Amino acid sequence: MKVTVLINCYNAEKFIKSSIQSVFSQTYKNWKLLIWDDASTDKTLKIVESFKSRKIKIFKNKKNLGLGKSRLLAEKKIKTKYVAILDADDKFEKNKLEKLMKYFVKDKSLGLIASDYFLINELGKKLKKPPLILDDKNLLKNFCENNYFKHSTIMYNKFIAKKLGGYSKKLKYSQDYDLTIRMMRYSKVKYLRQQLAFYRMSNLNMSSDNSLRYLRTSERLYILKKIARLFNLGDHLTKMNLDAQKLCEIICIYVSTNMNLAYKIYIFLFEFIKRPKIILIITDFLFKKFILKKQ
Repeated sequence: MKVTVLINCYNAEKFIKSSIQSVFSQTYKNWKLLIWDDASTDKTLKIVESFKSRKIKIFKNKKNLGLGKSRLLAEKKIKTKYVAILDADDKFEKNKLEKLMKYFVKDKSLGLIASDYFLINELGKKLKKPPLILDDKNLLKNFCENNYFKHSTIMYNKFIAKKLGGYSKKLKYSQDYDLTIRMMRYSKVKYLRQQLAFYRMSNLNMSSDNSLRYLRTSERLYILKKIARLFNLGDHLTKMNLDAQKLCEIICIYVSTNMNLAYKIYIFLFEFIKRPKIILIITDFLFKKFILKKQ
């Protein structure tokens, strides 16, 4: 069965050659590569077009539309049942497609699979990263507060995704998180602890762009509220979900460019008086982010 590998790119000249080469190196050969360029102004297209292969299909936006709209356009061009995502600055492990396809062949009801990943720097050197240990039998307990799947580790059944609405038209950044949650609610999602992709820590990728922190956080808050509506979380997971929502609200205030400092301080004090436990949520977040990461 054929797999479509989708790469959305914008000004990705530094890494896209490596990304494409990792697709050509796959042990699973029945694939096609769909590359959607969002009006790049650097040498991205020149590099892409240097790969003379019928297995590559290239589409170009006339003007920059952003990742969200570009994903929606690309989604319409995919005809195969199975889709693997590869961000333009990431890479696949050589047997990624082969390993994931085995699970789809065995289980036709499977909607989405993701895996652990290697963390690399801009030079491609592996960085230290604790293993991503998720409960495959109860993924919801992990996802009720955050998205743990890197998009380049994901493969999904497009026909199932299409029935659930595909990528959200409301979101610009967190469409992957939203799709995973809907897949988790209405189909079957599997997680593999094997490291089958290379996620690059780079100042060029969207997740590290500080100007987009408000967008990322506000969309995460939207999805967290959706999780609370879609699932019967129980007391423990409901608390985790609500704490994550409160933290997102605080971050949105902090990174907002529409509030002056005095008004931000006023809002923080008001929230603290209304919910004194909020300081514990912030402390717990900082502990997990900065202390546990260094251990």
